[in-house]
Amino acid sequence: MYDPDSNKEDMERIACTYGYPIDSWDVSLVTDMSTLLSGDFHGIPPASEDWKPSDIYKMSSLPYFNAYIGSWNTSNVTNMESMFDRAIHFNQDIGQWDVSKVTKMKRMFFFAREFNQDIGRWDVSNVESMNTMFMEARTFNQDIGQWDVSKVTKMERMFYCAHEFNQDIGSWNVSNVIHMEKMFASAMKFNQDIGSWDISNVESMYGMFHSAVEFNQDVGSWNVSDVRDMNEIFVRARTFNQDIGSWDVSNVVYMNSMFECALEFHQDIGFWNVSHVQGHSTKIFGSGNVSNVEFMNSMFFCMHEFNQDIGSWDVSHVTGMKEMFASAMKFNKDIGNWNVTNVLDMDFMFYGARKFNQDIRKWNVSHVQRMHYMLHGANAFQFDLSSWNVSHVLDKHGMLPVGYSEKFRPRNL
Repeated sequence: MYDPDSNKEDMERIACTYGYPIDSWDVSLVTDMSTLLSGDFHGIPPASEDWKPSDIYKMSSLPYFNAYIGSWNTSNVTNMESMFDRAIHFNQDIGQWDVSKVTKMKRMFFFAREFNQDIGRWDVSNVESMNTMFMEARTFNQDIGQWDVSKVTKMERMFYCAHEFNQDIGSWNVSNVIHMEKMFASAMKFNQDIGSWDISNVESMYGMFHSAVEFNQDVGSWNVSDVRDMNEIFVRARTFNQDIGSWDVSNVVYMNSMFECALEFHQDIGFWNVSHVQGHSTKIFGSGNVSNVEFMNSMFFCMHEFNQDIGSWDVSHVTGMKEMFASAMKFNKDIGNWNVTNVLDMDFMFYGARKFNQDIRKWNVSHVQRMHYMLHGANAFQFDLSSWNVSHVLDKHGMLPVGYSEKFRPRNL
Protein backbone atom coordinates (compact mmCIF):
# COMPACT_ATOMS: atom_id res chain seq x y z
CA MET A 1 0.00 0.00 0.00
CA TYR A 2 1.46 3.35 -1.02
CA ASP A 3 0.83 6.44 1.01
CA PRO A 4 0.84 9.78 -0.83
CA ASP A 5 0.81 12.92 1.26
CA SER A 6 -2.36 14.89 1.66
CA ASN A 7 -2.39 16.78 -1.61
CA LYS A 8 -2.74 15.94 -5.26
CA GLU A 9 0.66 17.38 -6.21
CA ASP A 10 2.35 14.69 -4.10
CA MET A 11 0.14 12.05 -5.67
CA GLU A 12 1.17 13.22 -9.12
CA ARG A 13 4.84 13.27 -8.08
CA ILE A 14 4.69 9.70 -6.77
CA ALA A 15 2.92 8.50 -9.91
CA CYS A 16 5.53 10.10 -12.14
CA THR A 17 8.48 8.88 -10.04
CA TYR A 18 7.47 5.36 -9.09
CA GLY A 19 4.49 4.41 -11.17
CA TYR A 20 2.82 2.47 -8.43
CA PRO A 21 -0.55 0.87 -9.28
CA ILE A 22 -3.04 3.64 -8.68
CA ASP A 23 -5.73 1.40 -7.23
CA SER A 24 -3.51 0.39 -4.28
CA TRP A 25 -2.79 3.91 -3.09
CA ASP A 26 -3.70 4.86 0.46
CA VAL A 27 -5.39 8.22 -0.09
CA SER A 28 -6.94 8.43 3.36
CA LEU A 29 -5.09 11.65 4.20
CA VAL A 30 -5.81 13.40 0.92
CA THR A 31 -8.15 16.37 1.18
CA ASP A 32 -7.87 17.86 -2.31
CA MET A 33 -8.54 15.69 -5.37
CA SER A 34 -9.56 18.52 -7.67
CA THR A 35 -8.40 17.92 -11.26
CA LEU A 36 -6.52 14.81 -10.05
CA LEU A 37 -7.63 12.53 -12.86
CA SER A 38 -8.52 15.24 -15.34
CA GLY A 39 -6.73 16.26 -18.48
CA ASP A 40 -4.47 18.42 -16.31
CA PHE A 41 -3.10 15.49 -14.31
CA HIS A 42 0.60 14.65 -14.79
CA GLY A 43 0.86 10.90 -14.38
CA ILE A 44 1.36 7.48 -15.92
CA PRO A 45 -0.85 5.24 -18.03
CA PRO A 46 -2.87 3.90 -15.08
CA ALA A 47 -3.52 0.47 -16.57
CA SER A 48 0.13 -0.15 -17.46
CA GLU A 49 1.79 -3.19 -15.88
CA ASP A 50 5.19 -2.41 -17.37
CA TRP A 51 5.50 1.22 -16.46
CA LYS A 52 8.93 2.82 -16.77
CA PRO A 53 10.13 6.42 -16.25
CA SER A 54 10.04 7.09 -19.98
CA ASP A 55 6.26 6.58 -19.86
CA ILE A 56 5.73 9.83 -17.94
CA TYR A 57 3.31 12.04 -19.79
CA LYS A 58 0.92 14.92 -19.24
CA MET A 59 -2.47 13.35 -19.07
CA SER A 60 -4.02 15.34 -21.84
CA SER A 61 -4.33 11.78 -23.12
CA LEU A 62 -6.13 10.88 -19.90
CA PRO A 63 -9.21 10.05 -21.92
CA TYR A 64 -7.82 6.49 -21.71
CA PHE A 65 -7.88 6.43 -17.91
CA ASN A 66 -10.19 3.69 -16.69
CA ALA A 67 -8.45 2.10 -13.71
CA TYR A 68 -10.36 0.69 -10.77
CA ILE A 69 -10.17 3.11 -7.84
CA GLY A 70 -13.37 2.15 -6.07
CA SER A 71 -11.50 1.01 -2.95
CA TRP A 72 -9.94 4.41 -2.28
CA ASN A 73 -10.60 5.86 1.17
CA THR A 74 -11.84 9.33 0.30
CA SER A 75 -13.26 10.11 3.72
CA ASN A 76 -11.08 13.20 4.23
CA VAL A 77 -11.47 14.68 0.77
CA THR A 78 -13.15 18.09 0.70
CA ASN A 79 -12.55 19.06 -2.93
CA MET A 80 -13.41 16.89 -5.95
CA GLU A 81 -13.75 19.74 -8.42
CA SER A 82 -12.92 18.62 -11.99
CA MET A 83 -11.68 15.27 -10.70
CA PHE A 84 -12.72 13.32 -13.81
CA ASP A 85 -12.82 16.33 -16.12
CA ARG A 86 -12.42 14.99 -19.70
CA ALA A 87 -11.75 11.40 -18.57
CA ILE A 88 -13.94 10.29 -21.42
CA HIS A 89 -13.38 6.53 -20.98
CA PHE A 90 -13.63 6.35 -17.20
CA ASN A 91 -16.47 4.07 -16.10
CA GLN A 92 -15.55 2.35 -12.85
CA ASP A 93 -17.63 1.65 -9.75
CA ILE A 94 -16.95 4.38 -7.19
CA GLY A 95 -20.33 4.12 -5.56
CA GLN A 96 -18.88 3.14 -2.17
CA TRP A 97 -16.75 6.25 -1.79
CA ASP A 98 -17.23 8.29 1.36
CA VAL A 99 -17.72 11.83 0.05
CA SER A 100 -19.37 13.17 3.18
CA LYS A 101 -16.76 15.93 3.66
CA VAL A 102 -16.70 17.09 0.07
CA THR A 103 -17.91 20.66 -0.49
CA LYS A 104 -16.94 21.12 -4.16
CA MET A 105 -18.06 18.92 -7.05
CA LYS A 106 -17.98 21.48 -9.86
CA ARG A 107 -17.09 19.85 -13.23
CA MET A 108 -16.47 16.55 -11.47
CA PHE A 109 -17.63 14.43 -14.42
CA PHE A 110 -17.36 17.09 -17.12
CA PHE A 111 -16.95 15.35 -20.48
CA ALA A 112 -16.70 11.93 -18.77
CA ARG A 113 -18.69 10.60 -21.68
CA GLU A 114 -18.73 6.91 -20.71
CA PHE A 115 -19.32 7.26 -16.99
CA ASN A 116 -22.58 5.62 -15.93
CA GLN A 117 -22.14 4.11 -12.48
CA ASP A 118 -24.43 4.05 -9.47
CA ILE A 119 -23.46 6.91 -7.14
CA GLY A 120 -26.93 7.35 -5.74
CA ARG A 121 -25.89 6.43 -2.19
CA TRP A 122 -23.26 9.15 -1.92
CA ASP A 123 -23.65 11.50 1.04
CA VAL A 124 -23.41 14.88 -0.69
CA SER A 125 -24.99 16.81 2.16
CA ASN A 126 -22.00 19.16 2.51
CA VAL A 127 -21.59 19.93 -1.18
CA GLU A 128 -22.10 23.59 -2.08
CA SER A 129 -21.24 23.63 -5.80
CA MET A 130 -22.51 21.18 -8.43
CA ASN A 131 -22.34 23.48 -11.43
CA THR A 132 -21.34 21.65 -14.64
CA MET A 133 -21.00 18.44 -12.58
CA PHE A 134 -22.42 16.18 -15.31
CA MET A 135 -21.98 18.54 -18.25
CA GLU A 136 -21.30 16.48 -21.40
CA ALA A 137 -21.55 13.24 -19.37
CA ARG A 138 -23.55 11.92 -22.27
CA THR A 139 -24.30 8.40 -21.02
CA PHE A 140 -24.91 9.11 -17.34
CA ASN A 141 -28.41 8.07 -16.28
CA GLN A 142 -28.34 6.90 -12.68
CA ASP A 143 -30.78 7.41 -9.83
CA ILE A 144 -29.52 10.31 -7.72
CA GLY A 145 -32.95 11.32 -6.53
CA GLN A 146 -32.16 10.70 -2.85
CA TRP A 147 -29.21 13.09 -2.74
CA ASP A 148 -29.33 15.78 -0.06
CA VAL A 149 -28.48 18.90 -2.07
CA SER A 150 -29.79 21.34 0.51
CA LYS A 151 -26.46 23.22 0.79
CA VAL A 152 -25.90 23.57 -2.93
CA THR A 153 -26.03 27.14 -4.25
CA LYS A 154 -24.77 26.58 -7.80
CA MET A 155 -26.37 24.19 -10.28
CA GLU A 156 -25.79 26.04 -13.54
CA ARG A 157 -25.15 23.68 -16.47
CA MET A 158 -25.30 20.71 -14.11
CA PHE A 159 -26.90 18.42 -16.72
CA TYR A 160 -25.99 20.43 -19.82
CA CYS A 161 -25.69 17.97 -22.73
CA ALA A 162 -26.27 15.00 -20.40
CA HIS A 163 -28.17 13.43 -23.26
CA GLU A 164 -29.37 10.27 -21.48
CA PHE A 165 -30.22 11.65 -18.07
CA ASN A 166 -33.87 11.21 -17.15
CA GLN A 167 -34.15 10.39 -13.46
CA ASP A 168 -36.62 11.50 -10.81
CA ILE A 169 -35.02 14.36 -8.87
CA GLY A 170 -38.30 15.98 -7.95
CA SER A 171 -37.76 15.61 -4.20
CA TRP A 172 -34.48 17.55 -4.18
CA ASN A 173 -34.29 20.46 -1.74
CA VAL A 174 -32.96 23.22 -3.98
CA SER A 175 -34.05 26.06 -1.73
CA ASN A 176 -30.52 27.49 -1.46
CA VAL A 177 -29.72 27.37 -5.16
CA ILE A 178 -29.12 30.78 -6.73
CA HIS A 179 -27.89 29.81 -10.19
CA MET A 180 -29.78 27.45 -12.51
CA GLU A 181 -28.73 28.86 -15.88
CA LYS A 182 -28.71 26.15 -18.58
CA MET A 183 -29.17 23.48 -15.91
CA PHE A 184 -31.02 21.12 -18.28
CA ALA A 185 -29.96 22.67 -21.60
CA SER A 186 -29.67 19.95 -24.25
CA ALA A 187 -30.60 17.27 -21.71
CA MET A 188 -32.44 15.65 -24.58
CA LYS A 189 -34.38 13.01 -22.63
CA PHE A 190 -35.09 14.79 -19.36
CA ASN A 191 -38.80 14.96 -18.60
CA GLN A 192 -39.34 14.56 -14.87
CA ASP A 193 -41.72 16.28 -12.47
CA ILE A 194 -39.78 19.03 -10.69
CA GLY A 195 -42.81 21.20 -10.12
CA SER A 196 -42.54 21.06 -6.33
CA TRP A 197 -39.03 22.52 -6.24
CA ASP A 198 -38.54 25.59 -4.07
CA ILE A 199 -36.61 27.91 -6.38
CA SER A 200 -37.45 31.06 -4.46
CA ASN A 201 -33.77 32.06 -4.18
CA VAL A 202 -32.90 31.51 -7.82
CA GLU A 203 -31.77 34.68 -9.61
CA SER A 204 -30.84 33.31 -13.02
CA MET A 205 -32.75 30.83 -15.19
CA TYR A 206 -30.94 31.81 -18.39
CA GLY A 207 -31.38 28.99 -20.92
CA MET A 208 -32.49 26.58 -18.18
CA PHE A 209 -34.46 24.31 -20.57
CA HIS A 210 -32.80 25.40 -23.82
CA SER A 211 -33.14 22.47 -26.25
CA ALA A 212 -34.57 20.18 -23.54
CA VAL A 213 -36.73 18.78 -26.31
CA GLU A 214 -38.74 16.29 -24.21
CA PHE A 215 -39.41 18.46 -21.17
CA ASN A 216 -43.09 19.20 -20.63
CA GLN A 217 -43.82 19.28 -16.91
CA ASP A 218 -45.99 21.56 -14.82
CA VAL A 219 -43.77 24.24 -13.26
CA GLY A 220 -46.56 26.78 -12.98
CA SER A 221 -46.42 26.96 -9.19
CA TRP A 222 -42.73 27.90 -9.04
CA ASN A 223 -41.89 31.05 -7.10
CA VAL A 224 -39.71 32.94 -9.58
CA SER A 225 -40.05 36.31 -7.89
CA ASP A 226 -36.27 36.72 -7.39
CA VAL A 227 -35.34 35.79 -10.95
CA ARG A 228 -33.80 38.57 -13.03
CA ASP A 229 -32.65 36.64 -16.10
CA MET A 230 -34.95 34.42 -18.17
CA ASN A 231 -33.15 34.86 -21.47
CA GLU A 232 -33.66 31.83 -23.73
CA ILE A 233 -35.21 29.76 -20.93
CA PHE A 234 -37.41 27.66 -23.26
CA VAL A 235 -35.60 28.09 -26.59
CA ARG A 236 -36.15 24.94 -28.68
CA ALA A 237 -37.99 23.24 -25.82
CA ARG A 238 -40.19 22.02 -28.59
CA THR A 239 -42.75 20.05 -26.53
CA PHE A 240 -43.16 22.44 -23.59
CA ASN A 241 -46.69 23.77 -23.28
CA GLN A 242 -47.57 24.31 -19.62
CA ASP A 243 -49.52 27.06 -17.88
CA ILE A 244 -47.00 29.47 -16.36
CA GLY A 245 -49.34 32.43 -16.45
CA SER A 246 -49.24 32.92 -12.68
CA TRP A 247 -45.45 33.33 -12.50
CA ASP A 248 -44.39 36.53 -10.74
CA VAL A 249 -41.89 37.93 -13.25
CA SER A 250 -42.00 41.47 -11.91
CA ASN A 251 -38.25 41.49 -11.19
CA VAL A 252 -37.18 39.95 -14.48
CA VAL A 253 -34.99 42.27 -16.54
CA TYR A 254 -33.93 39.94 -19.37
CA MET A 255 -36.33 37.87 -21.48
CA ASN A 256 -34.58 37.77 -24.83
CA SER A 257 -35.77 34.93 -27.11
CA MET A 258 -37.58 33.34 -24.21
CA PHE A 259 -39.75 30.95 -26.25
CA GLU A 260 -37.91 30.93 -29.58
CA CYS A 261 -38.73 27.71 -31.46
CA ALA A 262 -40.80 26.40 -28.54
CA LEU A 263 -43.05 24.92 -31.19
CA GLU A 264 -45.95 23.79 -29.00
CA PHE A 265 -46.12 26.67 -26.53
CA HIS A 266 -49.28 28.73 -26.77
CA GLN A 267 -50.27 29.52 -23.19
CA ASP A 268 -51.78 32.78 -22.02
CA ILE A 269 -49.20 34.78 -20.07
CA GLY A 270 -50.83 38.09 -20.82
CA PHE A 271 -51.06 39.14 -17.19
CA TRP A 272 -47.33 39.02 -16.56
CA ASN A 273 -45.87 42.24 -15.21
CA VAL A 274 -42.90 42.81 -17.51
CA SER A 275 -42.43 46.47 -16.73
CA HIS A 276 -38.77 45.93 -15.76
CA VAL A 277 -37.81 44.09 -18.93
CA GLN A 278 -35.10 45.98 -20.78
CA GLY A 279 -33.36 45.96 -24.10
CA HIS A 280 -34.11 42.86 -26.07
CA SER A 281 -37.29 41.07 -26.97
CA THR A 282 -39.62 39.16 -24.75
CA LYS A 283 -42.60 37.05 -25.60
CA ILE A 284 -45.48 38.42 -23.60
CA PHE A 285 -49.02 37.96 -24.83
CA GLY A 286 -52.21 39.91 -24.28
CA SER A 287 -51.86 43.06 -22.19
CA GLY A 288 -48.16 42.71 -21.46
CA ASN A 289 -46.32 45.97 -20.85
CA VAL A 290 -43.42 45.93 -23.30
CA SER A 291 -42.91 49.68 -23.34
CA ASN A 292 -39.22 49.38 -22.36
CA VAL A 293 -38.35 46.79 -24.98
CA GLU A 294 -36.08 47.99 -27.79
CA PHE A 295 -35.50 44.81 -29.79
CA MET A 296 -38.14 42.26 -30.75
CA ASN A 297 -35.98 40.34 -33.21
CA SER A 298 -36.96 36.65 -33.55
CA MET A 299 -39.59 37.18 -30.89
CA PHE A 300 -42.11 34.60 -32.15
CA PHE A 301 -39.72 32.86 -34.53
CA CYS A 302 -40.85 29.29 -35.27
CA MET A 303 -43.71 29.46 -32.78
CA HIS A 304 -46.01 27.45 -35.00
CA GLU A 305 -49.02 27.62 -32.68
CA PHE A 306 -48.79 31.25 -31.63
CA ASN A 307 -51.86 33.34 -32.39
CA GLN A 308 -52.46 35.60 -29.39
CA ASP A 309 -53.87 39.11 -29.33
CA ILE A 310 -50.95 41.55 -28.97
CA GLY A 311 -52.53 44.46 -30.76
CA SER A 312 -52.49 46.73 -27.71
CA TRP A 313 -48.73 46.55 -27.21
CA ASP A 314 -46.76 49.78 -26.90
CA VAL A 315 -43.88 49.13 -29.32
CA SER A 316 -42.96 52.79 -29.69
CA HIS A 317 -39.40 52.24 -28.41
CA VAL A 318 -38.70 49.22 -30.58
CA THR A 319 -36.00 49.62 -33.24
CA GLY A 320 -35.61 45.98 -34.33
CA MET A 321 -38.34 43.60 -35.52
CA LYS A 322 -36.22 41.27 -37.62
CA GLU A 323 -37.75 37.76 -37.92
CA MET A 324 -40.36 38.75 -35.34
CA PHE A 325 -43.11 36.50 -36.77
CA ALA A 326 -40.96 34.36 -39.07
CA SER A 327 -42.50 30.88 -39.39
CA ALA A 328 -45.26 31.79 -36.91
CA MET A 329 -47.51 29.88 -39.24
CA LYS A 330 -50.83 30.46 -37.46
CA PHE A 331 -50.41 34.09 -36.46
CA ASN A 332 -53.15 36.32 -37.83
CA LYS A 333 -54.06 39.00 -35.29
CA ASP A 334 -54.72 42.72 -35.74
CA ILE A 335 -51.52 44.73 -35.07
CA GLY A 336 -52.46 47.58 -37.36
CA ASN A 337 -52.38 50.23 -34.63
CA TRP A 338 -48.79 49.61 -33.61
CA ASN A 339 -46.52 52.64 -33.56
CA VAL A 340 -43.51 51.39 -35.53
CA THR A 341 -42.08 54.86 -36.17
CA ASN A 342 -38.71 54.00 -34.61
CA VAL A 343 -38.25 50.62 -36.23
CA LEU A 344 -35.18 50.36 -38.47
CA ASP A 345 -35.06 46.65 -39.29
CA MET A 346 -37.98 44.54 -40.57
CA ASP A 347 -35.97 41.88 -42.40
CA PHE A 348 -37.89 38.56 -42.55
CA MET A 349 -40.52 39.99 -40.17
CA PHE A 350 -43.41 37.87 -41.53
CA TYR A 351 -41.32 35.36 -43.48
CA GLY A 352 -43.32 32.15 -43.76
CA ALA A 353 -46.22 33.51 -41.65
CA ARG A 354 -48.62 31.72 -43.97
CA LYS A 355 -51.92 32.92 -42.51
CA PHE A 356 -51.07 36.53 -41.77
CA ASN A 357 -53.46 38.89 -43.53
CA GLN A 358 -54.05 41.97 -41.40
CA ASP A 359 -54.35 45.64 -42.29
CA ILE A 360 -50.99 47.31 -41.58
CA ARG A 361 -51.47 50.10 -44.13
CA LYS A 362 -51.34 52.84 -41.44
CA TRP A 363 -47.89 51.86 -40.24
CA ASN A 364 -45.33 54.65 -40.50
CA VAL A 365 -42.35 52.81 -41.98
CA SER A 366 -40.54 55.94 -43.15
CA HIS A 367 -37.50 55.22 -40.95
CA VAL A 368 -37.16 51.54 -41.80
CA GLN A 369 -33.87 50.73 -43.53
CA ARG A 370 -34.24 46.99 -44.08
CA MET A 371 -37.20 44.99 -45.42
CA HIS A 372 -35.36 42.02 -46.93
CA TYR A 373 -37.90 39.17 -47.41
CA MET A 374 -40.25 40.94 -44.99
CA LEU A 375 -43.48 39.32 -46.25
CA HIS A 376 -41.98 36.55 -48.34
CA GLY A 377 -43.98 33.37 -47.80
CA ALA A 378 -46.86 35.25 -46.14
CA ASN A 379 -48.96 34.17 -49.09
CA ALA A 380 -52.34 35.05 -47.55
CA PHE A 381 -51.41 38.72 -47.28
CA GLN A 382 -53.43 40.87 -49.69
CA PHE A 383 -53.59 44.40 -48.21
CA ASP A 384 -52.68 47.46 -50.23
CA LEU A 385 -49.30 48.91 -49.17
CA SER A 386 -49.06 51.48 -51.95
CA SER A 387 -49.14 54.35 -49.44
CA TRP A 388 -46.04 53.16 -47.60
CA ASN A 389 -42.96 55.38 -47.78
CA VAL A 390 -40.03 53.01 -48.20
CA SER A 391 -37.61 55.60 -49.55
CA HIS A 392 -35.09 54.93 -46.76
CA VAL A 393 -35.09 51.17 -47.22
CA LEU A 394 -31.68 49.96 -48.36
CA ASP A 395 -32.58 46.32 -48.95
CA LYS A 396 -36.06 45.49 -50.27
CA HIS A 397 -35.18 42.21 -52.00
CA GLY A 398 -38.00 39.67 -51.75
CA MET A 399 -40.02 42.03 -49.58
CA LEU A 400 -43.48 40.99 -50.82
CA PRO A 401 -45.23 37.62 -51.19
CA VAL A 402 -45.00 35.78 -54.48
CA GLY A 403 -47.96 36.78 -56.66
CA TYR A 404 -48.65 39.98 -54.71
CA SER A 405 -50.70 42.46 -56.75
CA GLU A 406 -48.57 44.93 -58.67
CA LYS A 407 -50.97 47.79 -57.90
CA PHE A 408 -50.58 47.27 -54.13
CA ARG A 409 -46.81 47.67 -54.11
CA PRO A 410 -45.29 50.72 -52.35
CA ARG A 411 -44.75 53.39 -54.98
CA ASN A 412 -41.03 53.84 -54.39
CA LEU A 413 -40.25 50.15 -54.02
